[in-house]
Amino acid sequence: MVRIGSGALLALALAGCAPRPESTPLTSDPVPVVWTALRQADARKLLVEAGARIEAEEQTAEHGWLITAEVPDALPVTWKGMQCKGDGPDRACTEYEIDVALKTASPQAAQALAASRDVLFPADAAVGDEYVVWRMGFTYGGVTRAYLKNTLAVTIDMGFAAAKEIGEVRKA
Repeated sequence: MVRIGSGALLALALAGCAPRPESTPLTSDPVPVVWTALRQADARKLLVEAGARIEAEEQTAEHGWLITAEVPDALPVTWKGMQCKGDGPDRACTEYEIDVALKTASPQAAQALAASRDVLFPADAAVGDEYVVWRMGFTYGGVTRAYLKNTLAVTIDMGFAAAKEIGEVRKA
């Protein structure tokens, strides 16, 4: 408990301010939830909130999980959990990767697109005839739900920008 001396109370009263009761929070914002690992269910929920339709979910051979989804206008998105603990869909992963893989006309077209775009966050690459916008992240030390939601949104937005340059969205 913090005690306010009579001098401080007088200063507050003269300034027209009432002292804040100790039970009143400093802000009305909720305390952000910090995740130290990402579960498949959490990633699925964030994808659905972003407007995605979940196409498939699976457990990977590397003891992780993979969610394949599609956001409106046929943009493919995958979210992979890696370095996980636990079993089944409740595996909690400390590493993740979000990908938007787009087919191009050829490997040369994918390389030209990657060379022409100035992508800093997330990353991009030409992989065969696919142009891939991706973001790999970690939860070491903790991340907020808002951070993950924004990372997904930026990755999807960059995928749409690339799809416009390609001329259409074609699943990889």
